[in-house]
Amino acid sequence: AKMVWDSSAESLGIGTSSELAPLSVASSDAVTMKLTKLNTPATTGNVGAALEFNHSQNATDGADGESTSAIIRALPFNSWGGALTFSTKSADGTSTNAPTERMRIDASGNVGIDVVPNASARLHIGKAGGSPELWLERTDGYLPTKLISNTLANGQGFKINVAGTDALAIDSSGNLLVGKTGAGAANV
Repeated sequence: AKMVWDSSAESLGIGTSSELAPLSVASSDAVTMKLTKLNTPATTGNVGAALEFNHSQNATDGADGESTSAIIRALPFNSWGGALTFSTKSADGTSTNAPTERMRIDASGNVGIDVVPNASARLHIGKAGGSPELWLERTDGYLPTKLISNTLANGQGFKINVAGTDALAIDSSGNLLVGKTGAGAANV
């Protein structure tokens, strides 16, 4: 079957007529779904195609964007480059607030989490109003190891926290502190 509409289930099948979801696409070849935003020059600042994830509070709500929980969006750049952004909505109890960009993969493959990635960083993690943390954790009952940057009031510093204890720190003077993270600590 090329295309099947099941009016009783309000489901559309493309290339399939069985086990239909609201939209089902199947092929014996590679399956590609293509979203194209027409009349959008490949220049920085333009917004390309997007995939929105919405939910409805009741049977009469429409898909008008007020219930948008997340968005994956393409951003075209000069010279036919592009980025992909991932946005999610905070659980703030307000239906009209739009999702906020949380992660971006730029045209070079660099990833930024809560920040547009720096061109020289493969992974760039940002956090407004606090110290960004990278957690490395075995999920079978062990405490995580945390790499924490910008730990000092002046935005400098770095520490490693192992099993809930600060094990190593670098202060604003570049001193390596082992076992302590403040005054009176042993410098190495």
